[in-house]
Amino acid sequence: MLSITKLIVLFLAIVGVWYLFRIGTRVNQARADRFGADGAKAEKATAKSNKREIEDLVKCRQCGSYVSPSARACSREDCPYPR
Repeated sequence: MLSITKLIVLFLAIVGVWYLFRIGTRVNQARADRFGADGAKAEKATAKSNKREIEDLVKCRQCGSYVSPSARACSREDCPYPR
């Protein structure tokens, strides 16, 4: 049988779900306003942050470690890279 307590809890649950839906809608709208519907601004921001070029690593002829060709010398005395 339905009591007043059960009705109040049911009402609060419905109101809580409705508020969560509204918050989700606002978040999605703010995201769409910021990045556009197609995400163009997000792609531009990612492209700007990835301006560094990718370098292939080369094997050090002394120690066998793979390092960047533009690497500086390590702490080894026989390191072939400039200090």
